[in-house]
Amino acid sequence: MLQIYLEYTKLLSKISQVRHQSLDIKNESLGSYFVQFRSEMHIIDTMILSSIKSSFEGVTNIKEMCETLDTFYSMSERSR
Repeated sequence: MLQIYLEYTKLLSKISQVRHQSLDIKNESLGSYFVQFRSEMHIIDTMILSSIKSSFEGVTNIKEMCETLDTFYSMSERSR
């Protein structure tokens, strides 16, 4: 999970450093940055989903299920 978090913060830092005029319709480079961001974000989302699914493989009762859900609660809110 730490690796996923580090990838996520690196991705946010990378996109926040892009300095383009967002309203300039002739400037296509912002669009390419955004497409790349979405693609990399999809990879991170897939990694998170895979991690969540695998964590439930050994769960045998409701108490364990709730405890497993609690470990992922902090990831449920993304900063905007």
